[in-house]
Amino acid sequence: MKNISWFGLVRTILLSIVLGAASGIFATSLTSSYLSDYAIKLDEFVRPLQKESDSPKSFPASYAEASNRFVSDVLPSLATIYPKAAKGLYGYTSDEAIESGVVVTQDGWVAVHGAPVMNANQIAVNVGDQLYSTTQIITDSVTNITFLKLQANGLPVVEFGKGFDLTIGQQVFASENVKTLLGVSVVEEYWPQGIIAQSDIPTRRFILNDKTIQSGSPLFDLNGKLIGFAEKKDTEIRLLPIETVLPAVSALLEKKKISRPSLGLQYIDLSHSVGVPEKTKRTYRSGAYVTGKSASKKGSSVANV
Repeated sequence: MKNISWFGLVRTILLSIVLGAASGIFATSLTSSYLSDYAIKLDEFVRPLQKESDSPKSFPASYAEASNRFVSDVLPSLATIYPKAAKGLYGYTSDEAIESGVVVTQDGWVAVHGAPVMNANQIAVNVGDQLYSTTQIITDSVTNITFLKLQANGLPVVEFGKGFDLTIGQQVFASENVKTLLGVSVVEEYWPQGIIAQSDIPTRRFILNDKTIQSGSPLFDLNGKLIGFAEKKDTEIRLLPIETVLPAVSALLEKKKISRPSLGLQYIDLSHSVGVPEKTKRTYRSGAYVTGKSASKKGSSVANV
């Protein structure tokens, strides 16, 4: 065995240290790069969740808590419509209001149930104790929702809930104006049983227990989210779900006008119709039953299929 000189031994040790340090630095740089990429990817997934959870809302523990939350979160986004001619020396009184609505966009679009009774230059809209002029009125003939464009920016807007998700016995809020808040509940799920349904006409799905509610009043869940509008039908107050209104809102924002796809189909909803012969159902218990040329409206999209 050959003797190793001290010089050779020291040189070997130094070389090992240098190579070890270099490999450590290289590995660290790779790890840091990998972790940075991982952190960026993780942030991309987490960021939407962070936005949604910035101010999480727990379900109110009591009616009083729900009412207080409504006053603080929803009331600022409610709108009251007055005829300009009714303005007196000290402004308007609540008795002079002709409609109530909700602010749906920060740049001043307000949704009101019902056809306009006046021109844009004849009405004033109050939002948060501030009066605004109206520049444009557009009505959705399918839902009978009218949209008013105010000369405003930075307005507080309502949050949209889910009207179709209501259940019998569930309590909701009806707001006839900024000074009135009614607690009502769902007493019945309504479907047009035994009749021909129209594909282009929204179904009114729920009946409320208070028949004194003003038709057109916005309806909210206990978390203060807009779930629809009240509609009076004979002696009943039904809910027009917000889901049937949102397509008009989207079209308005994208195209500056109301446009809806039209199928033009008549059908029987087997899930909610009674008295349909078993021969017709053919053992089916759900779906749409369509038969014959009379089921399609002349000139409609489905008629050309």
